[in-house]
Parts: sequence; structure tokens; C-alpha cells
Amino acid sequence: MAQSQGVADGLWTAFRALPRASRELFLERMVADVALRRELEDSLDLAVARERSTEPVRPLDEVLAELEK
Repeated sequence: MAQSQGVADGLWTAFRALPRASRELFLERMVADVALRRELEDSLDLAVARERSTEPVRPLDEVLAELEK
């Protein structure tokens, strides 16, 4: 795990050091890769779920009723 973390840190540092235009091109290529995009979407979904896990919840019926108003 430590080696994976080191690789991830090195890649992140290299990405952040790129000029803005190069970062944008790199991200465009990542998103163009369908399989990678699916992995990124899954990772983003999990990150949002973790961030919001402490928020209060409401029953779905309540939310739907509010949207119908």
C-alpha cells in the first residue's frame, strides 16, 4: 500500500505542476476514455456519499411531495 500511495502522490504532484492548459488537455483525455470515465464517476459518487453521510436524511416521500408543489 505504501508504494501505491507513493506513486499516487508522485502523479498528483506532477499533475499539479503542469500548466493549466496541459492539465485541461490531460483531463479531457481521461474523460474521453469510457472505461476510465466510468471509474472516475464511481469514485466521485463514493466521495460525495462519504461527504454527505453525516447530513440529516428525509424520507423520499417527503422530498417527492415537496417537488410536486
